[in-house]
Amino acid sequence: MSLSRSLLAVVILVLSSLAMSVVSDARIDTVPPAVSHSFEAPSSSHFGFQTGSIFSSSTISSGDGFSCGLNESGSIECWGSRAAVDASASFSDERIARQVSSFSSHSCAILGDGSVLCWELSSQGFTIPLDQGMVAVALAVGSDESCSILSDASVVCWDNSLGSPYAIELGGKGAVAVSSGGNGSCAILQDQQVYCWIQSSSPQILDIGGMGAVAISLGDDHGCALLVDGGLKCWGSDSFGQTSIESTASSVTSLVAGGHHTCVLSSNSSLSCSGLDTSGQSSLTISDSETPVALSAGSEHTCVVLEDGSIICAGLSQTSLVTSLSDRDTDGDGVLNIFDVHMPGYAGDSVGSSSPIAMGMKHTCAVMSNRSLNCWGYNMHGQLGLGLGSWAEVNDPRYVDFGFDSEVWSVAADGHQTCAIMVNGSLWCWGLNSQGQLGIGTTEKMYTPQPVDLGPDRYATAVTIGNSHTCAITNDSAILCWGWNNFGQLGTNSSSSSELSPQEVPLSQGLVPISLAAGNAHTCSVMSNGSLWCWGLNNFGQNGLGQSVSSSSYPQYVPFPDESVVITAVANRHQTCAIIENRSLFCWGDDEYGQLGLGNVGSGQQQYSPQYVDLGGLEVLSFSGGDRHSCAILEDYTMWCWGQNSDGQLGLGNNTHQGSPIQIPVDVNGSVVVMTGGTGHSCAILDDGTLKCWGSNEWGQLGVGNRTDLTTPQPVYDSVNLTFHRGDLDPDGDGIPYHSDTYPRNPARSVECSLGEYGVHHCRLADPGHWVNRTGALAQSQCSPGTWQPESGSTGCLQTDPGNHTASAGMSIQIPCSSGTYQPLSGQQVCIPADPGHYVNLTGSTVQHPCLEGTYQPLIASSSCIEAQVGHFANGTRLIAQTPCLSGEWQPNPGSVACILTDPGNYTGSSGMAAQITCENGTYQNLSGQSACYSADPGHFVDHFGATSQSVCPAGTYQPSQASTSCIDAGEGYFVSQSGQTEQTACLIGTYQANPRRSSCVDASPGNYVPVPGSSSQMRCSPGTYQPLSGASSCLESTPGHFVAGNGQTEQTPCPSGEDQTLSGQVSCVSTFELQIYLIGGGVGMVGILLITLAVLWFRNRHPERGARRSVKVDIRQFEVTRWIDDDEDDDDDPTDAMFRENG
Repeated sequence: MSLSRSLLAVVILVLSSLAMSVVSDARIDTVPPAVSHSFEAPSSSHFGFQTGSIFSSSTISSGDGFSCGLNESGSIECWGSRAAVDASASFSDERIARQVSSFSSHSCAILGDGSVLCWELSSQGFTIPLDQGMVAVALAVGSDESCSILSDASVVCWDNSLGSPYAIELGGKGAVAVSSGGNGSCAILQDQQVYCWIQSSSPQILDIGGMGAVAISLGDDHGCALLVDGGLKCWGSDSFGQTSIESTASSVTSLVAGGHHTCVLSSNSSLSCSGLDTSGQSSLTISDSETPVALSAGSEHTCVVLEDGSIICAGLSQTSLVTSLSDRDTDGDGVLNIFDVHMPGYAGDSVGSSSPIAMGMKHTCAVMSNRSLNCWGYNMHGQLGLGLGSWAEVNDPRYVDFGFDSEVWSVAADGHQTCAIMVNGSLWCWGLNSQGQLGIGTTEKMYTPQPVDLGPDRYATAVTIGNSHTCAITNDSAILCWGWNNFGQLGTNSSSSSELSPQEVPLSQGLVPISLAAGNAHTCSVMSNGSLWCWGLNNFGQNGLGQSVSSSSYPQYVPFPDESVVITAVANRHQTCAIIENRSLFCWGDDEYGQLGLGNVGSGQQQYSPQYVDLGGLEVLSFSGGDRHSCAILEDYTMWCWGQNSDGQLGLGNNTHQGSPIQIPVDVNGSVVVMTGGTGHSCAILDDGTLKCWGSNEWGQLGVGNRTDLTTPQPVYDSVNLTFHRGDLDPDGDGIPYHSDTYPRNPARSVECSLGEYGVHHCRLADPGHWVNRTGALAQSQCSPGTWQPESGSTGCLQTDPGNHTASAGMSIQIPCSSGTYQPLSGQQVCIPADPGHYVNLTGSTVQHPCLEGTYQPLIASSSCIEAQVGHFANGTRLIAQTPCLSGEWQPNPGSVACILTDPGNYTGSSGMAAQITCENGTYQNLSGQSACYSADPGHFVDHFGATSQSVCPAGTYQPSQASTSCIDAGEGYFVSQSGQTEQTACLIGTYQANPRRSSCVDASPGNYVPVPGSSSQMRCSPGTYQPLSGASSCLESTPGHFVAGNGQTEQTPCPSGEDQTLSGQVSCVSTFELQIYLIGGGVGMVGILLITLAVLWFRNRHPERGARRSVKVDIRQFEVTRWIDDDEDDDDDPTDAMFRENG
């Protein structure tokens, strides 16, 4: 811990010890009167905020090198250090925030639902766990500790590193402001005192010079408090002059403590700073045209908020943020809320108005400014609570000792009995107890205060006393009554004549009592809904129930003209009066002495229903009365009385009864704040805390030091040294008068908001995106995901319509489902992505649409379907894939529902084809839907693309191969007799074909022959041969005796006479001599031929490739050689060929 922090701790402890004291003598006042209004801020520029106060919402705050603020929509924005910006950005859009506080590297925000979210510069946000039913209403972040005022005005703090809250014990008092700094925290309590502590240590009171504080701010090692008079009280280190501003500041309306500097705003809208100025944090200036309304300070920078919500900073980068501002003068009276508290006054025995003075038949008790109790007057039954004998003379105020360090909240008296409620809610009674009216279980009178047992966990919030009965309102809104019950004045619907201990009054469901009034034998209660209920004796119409009802043993509703809302009621002996909402007064009951103020004085006058009392049109602040007289304080703080005046109790200087209200000259300045009446005397407390009394003084009940009756107001004895509590119409110090304060003892809460509203001091409509479905809500609730609410002031959220969703909480609009998604149901958080095979093409759709035929969609959340591509199809709806066209199919168009069969003459050889393929030359396809073309068969051809059939090779042509584009002409020597042939046929021997592409061969003509197949020509028969026939494969040799002399002869010629031919195949005939020579030559030739033949055979064996086969025929007679060769060709290289050719 730093030296500066240690120093501050010592300072706090020393100042605290000096300020603490115990009151031992009621005549010595150590606590100032609960008075504000000593400084009034101007009504101009009343929008702004004061950090840490329950009276406004702090919407910007500063740490080390950064500031965070709330924009007008309630989102958190930080600027300055990058880390601060990044940290806040992670959750800035989560929820609406109401307040923000920062110090060092820490920040916290109160969210719209009253929860507290905190974060460090290097971490994500975390929520502080508050007790169930509690919401935060003010916030302060310090270096090590952060604190919050909760909705019950308690203070909880937490270690910044742990986040687990612990309660700060403040003696049962509520807090109205809190601040945390570099070393500890401080809070201003509802009595405007300051308590400080270091983390979980016990709080110590801080001496701030005997004046109440309204605002507080702590820096690193110093602190300052804004006092009720607009001045400052500072403490701690002044090493940089950070506390010296105390001596120069005045009329301050707002303050902030930075690290080592302090800045204030004054009522003239001027800005002043003192302390460390290294970065210009203490020298921030604004132009005359700019009006500052709030302050924030970090360690080395200062920011001022202008009346338009814009922000100017010194020592830190500027921001474009425009923040929201609080109304700091909500009642518009020109006094800022922080000063406009603790309004002096009293109006009946109400849970929200502490009674500072009470009168019995002949005694008086009053609460002092230090909340001790003094009593004086008649004490025969111990009603003074002093422990003195019955006939002790008490002509002046005496201190009532409760036996402990007590603080009296309120006092009540009637007859010979007195009761007091302590600040802690305990109830004490003393005096006459003949009917058990003390509620202590016996009928024994008590001379000293005795505790009344109200039951477990119950304490009193209001008490009233009748002649011999007592009633109280408890903290759980029950009415308990005890004592005499002979006319049903206890309201318990019991026949018992009395009750010695508290008994609960049965109330109709929903009734919540806020005020009590007891007369002699009747009782009334004002309920929170503004209705009035009375019970008990009604002989004078004091219950307001009409003449026909003599009494009632249980509460009955009192009807008012126009069903007016009742604020409070007061009951005297046999009369009742009530102040209604417009601050007018109505009275009814006994009017014998004109005590109803209706202008009547005389016996027998009474009213059975509420009657309007004319007070000149002025509003009534409070009302009280004695036995048969009444008094009211009007809006100008003048006092008016009427009724019985036998003892001068009206204070007019005479004893004349008054049937109409008349002003009482209590004080020339008209500053009466509290008044009350007894049987024959009256008293009034003035604005300066002095007490004046008048009327009967038989037993010293006027407290003036003697027993002389007075017909005009006179100061109570020793009033110079005594300061009486002036009452408090705002006892909890929240600025809300008790009659408008549903929680008058809780400074952090004052309203019971209606359905659709929420708030602690002022009801505000639930924001769009939020709801409030119960009365008395402290915070609004966010619409949960799946719901929304576009309107303000809603009691519930709307389920999202089909086709819409809300994914996060607090939505004021429903989000239409985006294209690709849909939602058929109401109240949904998300939209449903369209399934595969479906689409949603519009926003806000309630259904998905199936992909139509020809389309498909494989993905989810699609806004359209995909057209089937070319070569594909989608036959059906809701398809998640397209189907490729099969082989033999095709599809040239997208978005098709089927494929097209290929046309004849075309094909598709694979799937997914966008075009059919034309059959090429040599192929054809005669069918539809085929995956390939047929090759033309052998004997066939296809000579064009896209053929649907093959063509038959015509006769004279052939084709041995497949896929041919043409046929082959039959060659010379060949023919093809029929169409569709795969080969040509060689012309047979005896036939030939000299032309190609012929379907038949030609027979060798007579005189010719074709010796081998496949011949392209016929051969003429050689000389010596002939052929008379066609189609011959050889010629005929001439027979002996004949010859054939030429080629191509069709017949042989007989040898002429003289000649002869013995041989066949001769070209001529010979004479007989020549024949002989021939025969000899022939023999020689034969030998030669044989030799040649042998030579050929040898050569063929050596060279087989020269020819496949050769046949040699030797005609020895003619030396003629005939040959044939399988390969149909002459071999020019074969020497035997030439030899054979020589022989024909």
